[in-house]
Amino acid sequence: MSVYNGILVAADGSDPSKRAVERAARLAAHEETPLYILNVIRDMQFPEALKRMAEVERLVGNRSDLLHYVADKILGDAEKDARKQGAKTIHARTAEGDPATRIVEQADADNADLIVVGTRGLGGVAGALLGSVSRKVSNLADQDVLIVR
Repeated sequence: MSVYNGILVAADGSDPSKRAVERAARLAAHEETPLYILNVIRDMQFPEALKRMAEVERLVGNRSDLLHYVADKILGDAEKDARKQGAKTIHARTAEGDPATRIVEQADADNADLIVVGTRGLGGVAGALLGSVSRKVSNLADQDVLIVR
């Protein structure tokens, strides 16, 4: 019998996020439970990584198309990595809005009782001023939250 009914992991393409996907996928494989991979598109300025990807890929189109293209690529890579870790049942999706809020809402909708997120490890003043998706998720969620460094 599994400890978890479902595991939701947030994927944004960053290194901490990739480690979170790997950890969540190993847990899902061990627990024989579904893995839900979520990428949240924020309404904000383009991060530098997206700007570089757009230049490399020479994408043309409106902002929404670009953001959804990048989200699909992130989810495809995350799903591939999750399968390498042994996860069998994987559901990947994109949401829009505040990342922490959408992560918790999606975990509720999927009946996932574990949320796995990566953290960039900003501490002290920088973490307090910038906020932290992982910190906000842990404050909002009723589920267990595993923060991967």
